[in-house]
Amino acid sequence: MKKLIICFILCGLYLSLAAELYFQQSLAASLDSDLKFSAVELGLNYKPKLQYQYDFSANYFSDLYYEHHLLLRGGSQEIKLSQEIYRAWLRLAGDFLTIRLGRQKINFGTARFLRTLRWFDTINPLDPKAESSGVDALLLRYYFADNQNIWLWLVQGKQGSLKGNEQLPSAENLEPGLRWQMVLGNAEIALAAHHRQRLDLQHETKLAGDFRCDYFLGFWGEFQYLFTTEATQQQFTLGSDYTLPIFNGWHIMLEQQLFSNSQIPNLTALSLDFPLSLFDSFTLAYLRSSQSQNLSLQYQRSYDQLFWYILLGRQEQNSVFENNISLNLSYHF
Repeated sequence: MKKLIICFILCGLYLSLAAELYFQQSLAASLDSDLKFSAVELGLNYKPKLQYQYDFSANYFSDLYYEHHLLLRGGSQEIKLSQEIYRAWLRLAGDFLTIRLGRQKINFGTARFLRTLRWFDTINPLDPKAESSGVDALLLRYYFADNQNIWLWLVQGKQGSLKGNEQLPSAENLEPGLRWQMVLGNAEIALAAHHRQRLDLQHETKLAGDFRCDYFLGFWGEFQYLFTTEATQQQFTLGSDYTLPIFNGWHIMLEQQLFSNSQIPNLTALSLDFPLSLFDSFTLAYLRSSQSQNLSLQYQRSYDQLFWYILLGRQEQNSVFENNISLNLSYHF
């Protein structure tokens, strides 16, 4: 009997390992000074994953997922080892309903660089792996037969911890929210809402929406109205893209982000993606505001289990510029 139980468990058990080696170097200087300094960092990311799935029937299953993050990094002076639970959730899924409880990634919206609806994730738009820290939450998604779906969530606020694009941390309370999405031909529309209590005891409510349509040009937008006890703020993102019919298809994208608060500078993002083959590509990105500008060039190449990319960047702010180079090498066992 024990052998049968062990065999049953192992049949649904899936184990995978992922390791990433990265190198980063930065060089900064002031335009009106000869003072220069350099910072070098070498690190190793290691993420073992464990997943178990049990099928109740042909239409319903449950699975358990766990992923740990170990980071070893060192600079010119010290070496640090850190670890955290990266993902840990239990899911019940069927044809129309999915319920997931635990530490998970929640992200939505249509923008790529200037994401107004980056409420919960920390995705870097220049990261090809789209990695993000997770939130402790209960997420329910229901899919209707007419191309509609609705999300309901309860997110655990953590004192001293920021989620997404938050400026002030939350209190230790549950934060409710919802999202509705619908597909209409070549267009997608969505509405969302979220409420939380901040650490300064002010209540904050976000009402938002986003859309995307694809015709001759791709066009999308995100908007958000943020209400607190003392003030309100509006934030908008508009974007468009087009794939040029040259070589392997060059993809050009433009986004503009606007704020109702005059103290927050508006942002502009322009990117160009040009694939060389099925395995490698270049990405050129430029971000600008009235106070800073950032230019980056990225080359990436992928194999079945091996993935690597190199990123060259230059950032200028308040007459101070910084050049960065980053090399990442990932291997999945």
